[in-house]
Amino acid sequence: MRLIDADGENRGIVKLAEAQRIAQTAGLDLVEVAADARPPVVRIMDYGKWRYEQEQKAKQARRHQSTITIKEIKFRPKIDPHDYATKKGHVERFLRHRDKVKVTIMFRGRELLHPERGEAILLRLADELKDLAVVESRPRAPRRAEPDAQDEDPPRREEAVQDHRDGPDPVPARRDAAQPREHVGQGAAPPVQGGRPRARDGPGGQADAGEALMARVKRSVAARKKRRKVLEQASGYWGTKHSSYKRAKEQVQRSLRYAYRDRRVRKRDFRRLWITRINAAARENGLTYGELMHGLRLAEVELDRKILAELATHEPAAFAGLCDRARTARENAQAAA
Repeated sequence: MRLIDADGENRGIVKLAEAQRIAQTAGLDLVEVAADARPPVVRIMDYGKWRYEQEQKAKQARRHQSTITIKEIKFRPKIDPHDYATKKGHVERFLRHRDKVKVTIMFRGRELLHPERGEAILLRLADELKDLAVVESRPRAPRRAEPDAQDEDPPRREEAVQDHRDGPDPVPARRDAAQPREHVGQGAAPPVQGGRPRARDGPGGQADAGEALMARVKRSVAARKKRRKVLEQASGYWGTKHSSYKRAKEQVQRSLRYAYRDRRVRKRDFRRLWITRINAAARENGLTYGELMHGLRLAEVELDRKILAELATHEPAAFAGLCDRARTARENAQAAA
């Protein structure tokens, strides 16, 4: 294998036993850095120190990075003042947490005829929160399909509706209303049908073009997603616990409680094991566990108990160096006091 010494110089190709002897002589570790190379490349280095430096770099990178979360709040055009105040409080809380907020106005049915009400709510909210937020995009009105000028024929529609209201046979009125609409293109208002004007027809019997093409509002989407997620989590249970939503939900909640309890127990057991290993290695260097942790805190050495336990088990020399630093820091603190 190809050997790289602690100074970064290439020693050439040596045998494994020779590389291990050189590493032991230098008091360092022999680490394989390129297993896929031919021959493999190994390097003599202080593995514990290298891991510590990598963890410090990762911690610094996480400290300086920022994550932007987009929250969404939905209003209705006929929202109650108390509901408005509650949702406004949610928006303020999101903004104080340095999150972005997307405000949506939900229209239903004939509410689309009055988009100015939704725009008024958005402008009011932006004005009241101008000290906390900056508006990135102005309110956008819903788009409507408008009929062409050649497709409009209001006199005939009014005439057809008026004749029908006066009481003649509805068949001629329906035929008269349908004749000028044989060439109606996409986006035009539908003709009058049946014995009376439709409920969505506007004044004078003219139907609103935007409402005729309004998309159907799908409801209970969140409920279906939640149900599907619960059934997927319960797919491995026996009996009706994987097919009945009620029993599956009960079993999933019970399993999550057990999993949380088991994670706490496992974390507690590992913490005890790490403290035991650190205490045993610290006493070999003339310190107790509490003195070691206090000295490392004074020396501004940030290492968690898991890393300290691994160093105490696999890197006695590196752990001894940390004990010396902790002892020196304690002595300096006592001398300064």
